Amino acid sequence: MTVITAMRFNQNSGGMVADSQGSNTIRKYDLFVKSALLGGKFILGGTGSSDVLNEASKRLSENGYDSKLSTYDNACKLSEILLEAYRENINEQMRAHFGFGVGEYISGKLADGTPIGIHVLQSAERLYGGDDRVGQRNRANEFVVIGQDENDSKIFSVSVVGKPTESSLPFATAGSGYDEADKVLHDFIKSVPRDDRNNIDFVNGMSALIRATNRASELNPGVGGIPTISYFNGERSRVLPEQDSLLATEIVKVSDGKLISETESLQSLENLLVDGSDFKSIEEKIFWNKNNFREIMEFLRGYRVN
Repeated sequence: MTVITAMRFNQNSGGMVADSQGSNTIRKYDLFVKSALLGGKFILGGTGSSDVLNEASKRLSENGYDSKLSTYDNACKLSEILLEAYRENINEQMRAHFGFGVGEYISGKLADGTPIGIHVLQSAERLYGGDDRVGQRNRANEFVVIGQDENDSKIFSVSVVGKPTESSLPFATAGSGYDEADKVLHDFIKSVPRDDRNNIDFVNGMSALIRATNRASELNPGVGGIPTISYFNGERSRVLPEQDSLLATEIVKVSDGKLISETESLQSLENLLVDGSDFKSIEEKIFWNKNNFREIMEFLRGYRVN
């Protein structure tokens, strides 16, 4: 359960926001880091099984990612890693259930040459095809990547099945919160004149990504926590610290609640994202020093305000 949002702003700039909530059968945790910035020009964010995604991201970071390659080529490497992890899982599941692996299943014989009974092979077929609950869950693992190439920035979706596919839109969403996030980003892009959609204002674009994540957190199951906010913008790239990310989400929420102006909101986000200003000084300026400070705090705590 996740929401990943990414946007291409121009040929040298792009950003991603990923929520931090994950769960098992009895608990939810707002502790997950679902995106990573590699080499300063490549951001990946994953949705699905946290263990598999973390392992795939780790393998790409340590052994696969090459800053000299294109975004597509690195996305292909990530796709191969996902497929490898998927096959490893099936092999382990088959050994646990039947005592033989995929290679033996395909050959129809055990390692010592003993034929495997047809009734056993038929039972193993569902596991081999990934049609059981675990296989279906692992096939749902997906990454969104955005990277800067020599002449452009591109977004790709990466899954277990098939090659990475490039987004035909300047944004992409994934995870259980994709539908609400997609609506927000659609409305934002629609508000940008067609001739300007290849050169979207950086701060406006990041604000839209944060807004989309906020919206998904409000309405979609399994989405929440303090998000991870990442971007590359020309020669600068950054993953915001936790407190900066939290403040950024609050600034956008309060602006959408009409308790501060959009101009003030965008200026504060620019200070936070681009200038690297201390979050406490920004918080003091945008919240504490306002005449409606009490109203802002009540709003952020969930109270209805006039």
